[in-house]
Amino acid sequence: MKKSIFISGLLFIALFLIILFSSVFPLIFNKSFYTKECNKLGTNCEKTIHVLDYLKNKSTLSKEFNEREKIHMKDVKNLIYTLLIFYIITTVVVAAMIIVTYIYNKKNFLNFLRIYFLYGGIFSLLLLLTPLMLIYLNFDFVFSVFHRLFFRPGTFLFNENDLLIRLFPEQFFVDAGLNIFFNAIIISIAIIVIGVSTKKFK
Repeated sequence: MKKSIFISGLLFIALFLIILFSSVFPLIFNKSFYTKECNKLGTNCEKTIHVLDYLKNKSTLSKEFNEREKIHMKDVKNLIYTLLIFYIITTVVVAAMIIVTYIYNKKNFLNFLRIYFLYGGIFSLLLLLTPLMLIYLNFDFVFSVFHRLFFRPGTFLFNENDLLIRLFPEQFFVDAGLNIFFNAIIISIAIIVIGVSTKKFK
């Protein structure tokens, strides 16, 4: 019983991560988003897109960035690609689990799918609502916690005149965060709908 609950919990967490990353990565590499933001915020679009090209491994950072900025951007890129690999592995594992369940338990497959999508979607939705509210209420707290979790102490603090700060002011990250979590919530709701709809074909 405990083992079953543990496995179910892992599967729900995996679904949550897939939903979240499915919103994160399309935004991180979305040139249209960067262009829209730099036009909205009045920052230098050419230099902003240059940073995006760096994240896509299409260029190296220009000499305009100081050494601390280069170190941080290297850490950012390493984190992105580490999480991307984790995202791919998690997606493959969950997809394989669904396929294996279909092959060996066709009779109860739709019921399994209904439960997994319905409750997994609800679980993900609840987890997503908390950071979304925090972004609205106290973005500085969310931003600080995120950086403390994923980056070495002191490597993500810059002067207000540093190029990274001028290209990516706080509002850029607020907009990115809201975009990511809104999209993830939409995906969660869609998965819940699929779970509810699957019940009709049981």
